Amino acid sequence: MQDRRRSRKNQAGLSLPLHAMFVKNVSTFQGKYTLYAVVICAFIGIISHKPVIFLIQHFNPPAALFSLNLKFQSELNNGAEIKNLRSEFRKNRILLSHNASASTKKKDKSWVIADPQNKRKYIVRKAEKLDIYAAAPTRDVANLASAISFGVCAVLLIASLLKMQSIASVIEERRLVAFNRRLKNRKKSDISDD
Repeated sequence: MQDRRRSRKNQAGLSLPLHAMFVKNVSTFQGKYTLYAVVICAFIGIISHKPVIFLIQHFNPPAALFSLNLKFQSELNNGAEIKNLRSEFRKNRILLSHNASASTKKKDKSWVIADPQNKRKYIVRKAEKLDIYAAAPTRDVANLASAISFGVCAVLLIASLLKMQSIASVIEERRLVAFNRRLKNRKKSDISDD
């Protein structure tokens, strides 16, 4: 009775693994391969988002939001009260809360203005004037990075699915060789038992 069950299992191939139960009709190698390819491409898309933003900003640096006169440098160095800076930001249509404060990043070269109430940060860099930049990437840069990551994932997924047939044939050939080897070993053991 058990021999019949074993032979049926060997004829039918391997039983379905646990992960195949979550996707309907994933009993073939192609279905499993597609599932794996989608998961891997999604993972690549997630981990590639921030590096893509970095590359976009590196090759296309953001423009300054506005510039200030160098007389505000002393107020940045003081850091605690940025009353005059707050009015300059307001003139340039950026509202800073009363909790906003400045801290020195590199002495007399760059500063960070943190506004915890509005959850924003600004970087101030000294050049000919004091240039103000947004610390976080702009929405346009984030959207462009998302589009690039999605495009890379789509290309990888399509390329892997186009190669699926050749990969499936190689794996199926290896499975067949392994199955024949097990069958020969079983016959040898059955002959030696007699």
